[in-house]
Amino acid sequence: MMNPARKLLSPLLVLLFSSLLSFAAAETITGTIYCDNQFTFYFNGVLVKQDPISFTPHNAVKVSFDWDGTWPKVYAIACQDFATSSGYEYTETSNPQLGDGALIASFSDGTKTTTSWKAFVSKSGPTPASVSAGCSATSLDKCAVSDVGDPADWYAKTFDASGWSAATSYTEQQAGWGRTPSWKNGECCTMTSPLTRNDLGCSVDSSGQGIAVTEDECQDPKSLLGSSDATFLWAPELKTDNRVLFRMDISDAAAQSDMAASSGGVRFGAGWALALACAALACVVTSLAGLRERH
Repeated sequence: MMNPARKLLSPLLVLLFSSLLSFAAAETITGTIYCDNQFTFYFNGVLVKQDPISFTPHNAVKVSFDWDGTWPKVYAIACQDFATSSGYEYTETSNPQLGDGALIASFSDGTKTTTSWKAFVSKSGPTPASVSAGCSATSLDKCAVSDVGDPADWYAKTFDASGWSAATSYTEQQAGWGRTPSWKNGECCTMTSPLTRNDLGCSVDSSGQGIAVTEDECQDPKSLLGSSDATFLWAPELKTDNRVLFRMDISDAAAQSDMAASSGGVRFGAGWALALACAALACVVTSLAGLRERH
């Protein structure tokens, strides 16, 4: 006959293990984000970082933020590839072009950009209909852009992104690292105009006005992310999808470890390690109780 204490102990330990999966030790998470051209990053519904550079150079940005240890984790990044109302860039030159967007990011908790991320296209162009009507690099007046807007509170923890599509992956050769930034005399160099291609100088916006850029916001993306196992992401149309919203919802410690494993390595956070330790303890205690019953 099973010891009544053992019957009570086992489910209690299972409950403890399950509870630990939904709570972990608080920690400071660091990471690097590169978006061609500009991003806004939210974690658990809170704005963490706005990329200060709207066009070029193609800068990576180091980020740091606190997690309180409660699941889920929600990573939300809006990525904007520069485009005029025609969908083209360099429109004040003799050779307007369609740009291409890209997002790649990696964080210290094991989260990385993979095709597990969800994506939503809020702005794209030129539209296929306008291209059929004659839109081209030499007929910009015939071009049109579709802008459905960002869903309300799309970055919030409670937002339901289940209807979004999976993000599309791209190779380094397809997405590229762009124009490398350089940090000189306390400024980020060199900014260029998305309309004329002209060099604008260091730490200025696309209109030539001075902006505040820190060294952490003026990083070479290839040197920080080129050897990572993060994936370049965008929407299906690399050149005409101009604004893409990305989300990664991580429900618990098991999902976090699964994500890290799928991208080439397993990272066990403090809470997950504690949960495993408690699970092992449950096995030991249950086994000892069984030995006492047999004797």
